[in-house]
Amino acid sequence: MNEKTYDKKERIVTYFMWYVFNVWNIAESKSVFGYELGIHIYKKYVEYVLDNRMDVLRWYSELDTDCKTKLVNRAYEVYNNK
Repeated sequence: MNEKTYDKKERIVTYFMWYVFNVWNIAESKSVFGYELGIHIYKKYVEYVLDNRMDVLRWYSELDTDCKTKLVNRAYEVYNNK
């Protein structure tokens, strides 16, 4: 992997982490996933993360590929221009 590719991938991971810790809330979840799925995913987030502070990885790992893609794309959209 060349340095530019690594830097881009590292930025995307950073954007995702900032997004989850600074932006993620019930309204954002409904915006990304729609009303019903958004509520479901946010409840899982609360269960894994807010009740156990450091379990973002566990929460993320249990999402399906489509949901992961939507989250990463939204994080990139929110933080890419900052």
